[in-house]
Amino acid sequence: MSNRQRQIVWDASGQKGSKLLLLLAIAEHADPSGYCYPGVPRLANLTRLAERHITRLIGDLNKTEEIAVSYRTGPGGANEYYLLLEKTPTQITLTKADCRKRSKHPTPDKLAPTTPDKLAPTTPDKLAPLPANLSQRGDIVASGEPLEPINSEVMELWNRALDQLSGSMLQHTYNNLFLGSELAINGDIATIHTRNERAAVWINARMLPSVTAVLEEFTKNQYTITAEVKKGA
Repeated sequence: MSNRQRQIVWDASGQKGSKLLLLLAIAEHADPSGYCYPGVPRLANLTRLAERHITRLIGDLNKTEEIAVSYRTGPGGANEYYLLLEKTPTQITLTKADCRKRSKHPTPDKLAPTTPDKLAPTTPDKLAPLPANLSQRGDIVASGEPLEPINSEVMELWNRALDQLSGSMLQHTYNNLFLGSELAINGDIATIHTRNERAAVWINARMLPSVTAVLEEFTKNQYTITAEVKKGA
C-alpha cells in the first residue's frame, strides 16, 4: 500500500464524491509507481458502494487522465490500474494506449455511445432491449452459422451481467464458473462460452435460471441459454 499515492490523489485529483472515494481506495493498494490490481469486490467493500456502481465509476475514471485501466489482465482476471497524476502527457498517452491494447473486454471509449435513443443511462435494469442478432465475437458459432461481427453492446451486456452474478456467489465459485467467459447471441439463442468443460456442465446444471433472470432483466428479451466450452480452450 502507498501512503504517497494516496496523498497524491488528495493533492492533485480533480475528482469529487464517489469518484474521488474510489480513486483513494485504488491508491491504498498502489505501489510507489502507482500500479495495483484490487478486485471490484474489494473496492466495493472499502468504499461502501455497490459493485455495479464501482464498475461504472471505473469506466468514468478511465476516461480521465488521472488513471488508466487494463481490464481483466491482472492476476485472477482482475483489472490493472495505473495512477497517472504524476505522469507527463507523453507517459499518460502511452499508458492509456497500452491499456486499451491489452484489455480483455471493451474499455469505455470503445463502447457504443450511450444516448437516449439507444440506451437508457446509468442503471443496467433500464438498458434498452438489444437487437437479437448481435454477437460479441464474430468467430463464435451458436447455431451452425457465423454470427455478427464484434458488437460492443453485447459485450457491455455480458460484463454487467457478470458484475451482478459475481455478487450472488462466493468469489472462488464465480472464478471457477464465469471468469474468462464470453457471451454470444444469435436470435433468441444465447450461448455462454466457458474456459473448461467442468464450468459448462455446472452452469447448465445449476446456474441457467440465474443467468436467464439477469439477461432478461437487462434486455427484456427471452433467450434459450446454454453453456459450452470456448473454441480453443
